[in-house]
Amino acid sequence: MSDGCDVHPACLSCPLPRCRYDDPAGYQKWQWEELDKPVGEMKQRGLSVKEIALQLGKSDRAIYQTLERIRKRTGAVV
Repeated sequence: MSDGCDVHPACLSCPLPRCRYDDPAGYQKWQWEELDKPVGEMKQRGLSVKEIALQLGKSDRAIYQTLERIRKRTGAVV
């Protein structure tokens, strides 16, 4: 059994569909998609982009990109 990586402590129970080392682009996509739910929920609660960024340890730009991705996927104004 492998020791895992920074994503998950054990390879066999990792939540990624493919190993981050086998599919680096897929890993990046997964990281972005993991932001969608908390960012969407925080925005719906009325938090500003700056507040969301501070709470999640991300840049304002990353939050704006996430909100745009949510808009494109759902058509909802977030």
